[in-house]
Amino acid sequence: MRIKYVLGLIALVLVIAAVAFLGGETRNSKAKIVKVGVITPLTGQFSSLGEGVANAIRLAEEEFERSHDNVKVELVVEDGAYDAQTGIAAYRKLTQVDHVDALILLSTPLLDAMYKTMQADGLPVMTIGLQSEGVVADNIFQLSAAPDLIIKGFSQLTQSEKPLAGADNVAIVYSNNAVDTAFEKTLLTVYSGVHDEYVVTSSDEYPTIATKIAAKADQYDAVVLLTLPSDGANIVKNLNRQLHGKLPQLVFDAQLQTGWADYQKILGDTKVLNGAFNLSLKSGDNKQIASAYKARYTQDMPTFADYGYDTFNVLMNAYDSNTAEWLRAIGKTHMIGQSGTISFDQDGVRIQDVGIFQVVNGETKPTGY
Repeated sequence: MRIKYVLGLIALVLVIAAVAFLGGETRNSKAKIVKVGVITPLTGQFSSLGEGVANAIRLAEEEFERSHDNVKVELVVEDGAYDAQTGIAAYRKLTQVDHVDALILLSTPLLDAMYKTMQADGLPVMTIGLQSEGVVADNIFQLSAAPDLIIKGFSQLTQSEKPLAGADNVAIVYSNNAVDTAFEKTLLTVYSGVHDEYVVTSSDEYPTIATKIAAKADQYDAVVLLTLPSDGANIVKNLNRQLHGKLPQLVFDAQLQTGWADYQKILGDTKVLNGAFNLSLKSGDNKQIASAYKARYTQDMPTFADYGYDTFNVLMNAYDSNTAEWLRAIGKTHMIGQSGTISFDQDGVRIQDVGIFQVVNGETKPTGY
């Protein structure tokens, strides 16, 4: 009798479990599956940045699904290595093999190489990095500010009663890539004084460029660095060595902010940068994502991870099964994200404020300018 009772109870439990399973399967089968491809650097000099962005996107995806029973998101993450050829291979796999419905990119080299193809394919494309060519009203939306908006912040430093007022002779150092070349060209639209240009094309040139700048250091009102973080940090390291710690006034673009970890690693002590000014994108109160990130991954949230989180939310909060309507809804976005206020101009580029920071005791601090 007892055995029959136990067997009957087991059978009942199995039936209930089967019903629950089938019921769950039925509910899930009604959910619209949306495939989102992510191309971000998981190898190379920007790997820590790229991994942080990918992790934040995963957090956003999990939160989204908990509050949207009717949509199931499948993330397909590929390494773009911040390299055009690697990124192109990843893009082709995602679009031709995985058949994704939308893309999130952190790869300016890929975007500049393939933007015409992306426009023709017509999928929603969200880029966290800069698009330096072909910026028009299309299916590509940029979650970081435009180069001209970032660099025009430099002109604030040279205005009356500002730190570089009267500066009329500067050294401009920039990396040999599309974005930093665009920064340099934009800078020259707001600065008309005397300047020398130093282009970093390889790591072998670090000592040579530093030597040339050191030879004229007493003539420069400032040294402006529009470089990849690794280039900028190594130039400063070599320059500091040659000038025995007596660096000229340094001014950085926003890449000091995004590449702070590289400066820490290469310089060892960021107090070397004390007194330097840098342009910084004004972010929001990202405590929520920072806390969630640390709880999930047991490490502090890397720079720009909040942009990855916001990018996913902008994309999926605007979701519509009709691609044209989806794109239209993205363009009309106006929200307060973890990285600040998010809205787009007529070309799909984020409208974002830029602030001026200064390195104090080895840390970047707002100046109030």
